[in-house]
Order: sequence, then C-alpha cells, then structure tokens
Amino acid sequence: MTCVFLSHSSCDNASAGRIKAWLEQQGFEAPFLDFDKHSGIPPGANWEKTLYREIERSQALLILQSTNWNASRWCFAEFTQARALGKPIFQVIESAEGDAGPPIAPELQVLDLRQERESGLEQLKKQLEAFALSAQGGFPWDVTRAPYPGLLALEEEDAPIYFGKYDDIRHLIERLRACRTLVT
Repeated sequence: MTCVFLSHSSCDNASAGRIKAWLEQQGFEAPFLDFDKHSGIPPGANWEKTLYREIERSQALLILQSTNWNASRWCFAEFTQARALGKPIFQVIESAEGDAGPPIAPELQVLDLRQERESGLEQLKKQLEAFALSAQGGFPWDVTRAPYPGLLALEEEDAPIYFGKYDDIRHLIERLRACRTLVT
C-alpha cells in the first residue's frame, strides 16, 4: 500500500497519532511519524537527514495543517521538499481546536475533517488507494499470495509483482511534476 509521510507540528502529536492509527487500520503501510517509538527517529540519529530520506521514500505527503504547522519552518521545509520531488500532497485539517489558518498552497484542495470526518476519511482513503494502485502498475495485489511462486509458471495474478520498472517511472513522473509545479 501507499507509504505516507505525516507532516505535522510536534505540538499536534495527538492528532498525528490518530491519523497514523487510522491509516494503519485501513491497511496502508505504516506511515512515517517522527516520534513513533518503533519506526520514528531513534535517539542520536541525524533527524534532519532522516526526515529528508523518509520524504524521498514516501509516495505521498499528508500535511496535518494547524496554526502550529503554519508556525513551523521545519513543517514548511517538509512541504517544499515533497513538492520539489513531485510527491502528491494532501492537506488535511483534523484538529477541532481553533483555525487552521490560510491554505498552504492555493492549488491544493483542503480536506477538512472537522465537519464530515467519516466521509472525508473515505475520500482520503480512495485517493491513497488510487496512488497505491498506480505505484503497482495498475494491478491490485492479494496480500495473502506469496510474492514469488517458486518454480511454478507465472500467472496473470502474479502481474503486480512482475510489472517492470514502475518505481523508476514513478520517480521520473514525480520529478517532471516538480518541474511543472516550479514553472507554473
């Protein structure tokens, strides 16, 4: 499934934890969350380098916009890094506390979960699933199947794991999107 980077202010860790838990419940790859004790940034690690590596590795950036996010220069740096790499960016307002402030980028559609949480999360799930399917070459994959059939002949159902250089193509498309974004 889609690998998501959660961009959030450390003041909004509770909100980020809720979104991370929801993503995992939906079956998405464990999203990167810097403070997560299992997959986050370990003590003594170069946190800045880790953040940039995780943004590069991710397939999408999910911004948990809040007044705290808007005030953080590091959050904005995560946004600009993802944008430069051509990553799909989802701007989400999750916290019921206060105003989230102005849109980060006027061309991004904001998903406001404060009014219609369930339908908003369903929309987000559909978009992330579409990106996951695209990253797999358009082939759905049954996670109960072994990724390598051994010496058996490959079947049509095996196409999602033997589909060529789609990751390379995806990276190229991300770079082209970034160039297009910078030009417009």
